[in-house]
Amino acid sequence: MLVVRQTLKFLSTLPLSRLALFSAIFYIHSLCAQDCDLTIRATLLDKETRSPLEGALVYVKGHNTFFAISDSQGAFIIDNLCPKKYHLQISHVGCKEEVFYVSIESDTGITFYLNHKIHGLEGFKLKRKKRKTALESTTLVPNNYANSTNKDLGKLLENISGVGTLKNGNTLSKPIIHGMFGNRLAIVNQGVVHSGQQWGIDHAPEIDPLMAGKITLVKGVAAVEYQSSSLGSLVLLESNKISDEPHIHGEARTYFETNGRSKGVNMQVHQNLKGIKWRLMGTFKNGGDNKTPSYFLKNTGHQQNNTSFQLEKNFGKNFSSDLFISSFDSKMGILRGSHLGNLTDLTQAMHRDVPFYTDSFFSSELTAPSQKVHHVLLKFHSKWILGKRLVLDASFFRQQNHRKEFDVRRGGRSETPALSLRNYTNYWEIKSKSIIGDKWVFKNGIQATEIKNTNLPETGILPLIPDYFTNKFGFFSMVQYSSSETFVNMGGRIDWEDRRVASISRTYPRKLVRYDKEFFSASIHGGVSHMIQENIQIQYNVGLVSRNPEVNELYSFGLHQGVSGIEDGNPNLGHETSMKSSLSLQTEIAKKIGFKVLVYNQNIKNFIFLEPENEFRLSIRGAFPVFKYNQTDAHIYGADAEMNYQLTKSFNLDATYSYLVGTDQTTGNPLIYMPPNNLYLQANYCINKLSSFRNILLKTNLRYVGKQNRYNKGQDFLAPPNAYFLLGFGANTDLFKNNYKMTIFLEVENLLNTIYRDYLNRQRYFADGLGTNVQFGFRILF
Repeated sequence: MLVVRQTLKFLSTLPLSRLALFSAIFYIHSLCAQDCDLTIRATLLDKETRSPLEGALVYVKGHNTFFAISDSQGAFIIDNLCPKKYHLQISHVGCKEEVFYVSIESDTGITFYLNHKIHGLEGFKLKRKKRKTALESTTLVPNNYANSTNKDLGKLLENISGVGTLKNGNTLSKPIIHGMFGNRLAIVNQGVVHSGQQWGIDHAPEIDPLMAGKITLVKGVAAVEYQSSSLGSLVLLESNKISDEPHIHGEARTYFETNGRSKGVNMQVHQNLKGIKWRLMGTFKNGGDNKTPSYFLKNTGHQQNNTSFQLEKNFGKNFSSDLFISSFDSKMGILRGSHLGNLTDLTQAMHRDVPFYTDSFFSSELTAPSQKVHHVLLKFHSKWILGKRLVLDASFFRQQNHRKEFDVRRGGRSETPALSLRNYTNYWEIKSKSIIGDKWVFKNGIQATEIKNTNLPETGILPLIPDYFTNKFGFFSMVQYSSSETFVNMGGRIDWEDRRVASISRTYPRKLVRYDKEFFSASIHGGVSHMIQENIQIQYNVGLVSRNPEVNELYSFGLHQGVSGIEDGNPNLGHETSMKSSLSLQTEIAKKIGFKVLVYNQNIKNFIFLEPENEFRLSIRGAFPVFKYNQTDAHIYGADAEMNYQLTKSFNLDATYSYLVGTDQTTGNPLIYMPPNNLYLQANYCINKLSSFRNILLKTNLRYVGKQNRYNKGQDFLAPPNAYFLLGFGANTDLFKNNYKMTIFLEVENLLNTIYRDYLNRQRYFADGLGTNVQFGFRILF
């Protein structure tokens, strides 16, 4: 105030008009009234359990000197604030990072809530509050991790216990849950089962996981609500609701990898524009030849361009609609040394230390053999809230998928595709959710699907998969009961399918063969979750599911180019019937050790599998191993374990272990292509602050994959490879500036440049796994 009085005295000596003097006095008085001495006293809680979140970092965007860290009660204080509007960015280990838009005009007390996730690799917490489901699940938030930009869906999930990754090289992978993949594992994207050419080992899901706000992996039997051919387990990809923030915000991330010289960028922006919320996202990647510890893998590069757009609009309190559109484009090379011209070379290739056509130098050139895939998803969804007890949902989905595969062809015809498949899928759904009392919830729904799959005539080659047209109609019903300690979930569904196939005969003279079939299938499921004590929770799930044989299993005939093998379908296959049960126990000891174990047992009658025929077939396209679809009765059982040990506030250890056994009950032989036992260990050390850096995380990890000893000689073209260890290291830190937050990361995979081959990688027939890979990049929130 002394400064103000001296300023006024000085101004009064100046030859100013009285009006000017009054204006100056008013302005200075305003400055005086804007004293920046306001305080926010806040509490940070878990949104579900209402328990306090300790150690969360709170940052006032646009003011890089304003930080706070929540204490053991979840409380924090930020003072010296001016009366204005602020963006508070809050991050906490195991939570989705949130930005809150608050207006401060006086000293303010407020409570913030974060969505905490259960994820074994970053610790899990037992939730005493009644669960929303009795299903055994794990949730990932890919956008929370700066180093997730380069990872596809399979790689994001592979560190979770019970999940394996089926690969064909480094750029093509798909998840395996308890030995189930492909047709038996439903991948639900934005509310609809992903539809494309996902039946092949080389056909990775045409999904960019960064387009999803969260990814939930559900083990056991949980597919009752979805019209799919799953035998129970699910991968759910869902978008987050767009925030109410009226300003444009978003994030940008980029990465570079030394192995393959791969690089990529992802960017997303969102805004609430006068009640219409929108979000735009894009991902772009490309890379060249990957490298084993000893040599380059010729023609293993990739290119990817993905975009999505999302709109949300509320029409009053009881009606809302949203629109989602995504486009996925990729081109992937196939190892040149896996496509050979004669039987002698093929036999030699499977026993060579170094593949044919291997170069000693890096190349980013992408030539045949290769694949191009384009996938489009359109979703329109509306929701009606009819009173406090009834909700209706209506959805329409349209998916288009076009896949081209290119072989090395004579006469300069390598640019002409050897396979060109186009798939159109329309899907309609109406669901209801009704709440009765405080403990009962009922869900019902009807669904219809129309699929048209055609081969384009540009190839000049008999198609691997015939043309077909399918109509499906299904109905499901579920009931949920919840009390303070117990949650029960039961449900069932029935489906009818009309499938019409136009195939080419396998014998000469070639002629058109039509198959018109109707299929009926049914599924039932039940689950219970019970909190025995404050720190002990037990869950049990059981389900009976039937699955119809898919088109590729029945009618495929010819070269499956992506996996370098000839596949013969079996038109006489019947439907599978599976009975699966699982039991899990989760506990916490002294708030330092979290432990979770899941055991499961699954019997499958008429289990369909692709069996090597111990035969090599020579054609005008080269020499290839032969595989045939067969059927047997199978028994699969195993266990998953997770452990988290919080030694100190800064140091913790994570471990996951998976054990699986699969047996052909007809012959007593082991089932092939079952994941071997594996162990993953990770040590994490966190430093809250060091100079200008925050949230410094140092981590080292060890992956052990055992040898698949459950194998009889002659069951495969090559015996399973030896066990191997891979060592990794990583580091990341946050750096705050006035208007943005930057996360910088570094990761090293296969640190010791270990030579190995992976049993679940079809490329193992011809080449070693990847050598050392250093990845670095950053993520900016603005």
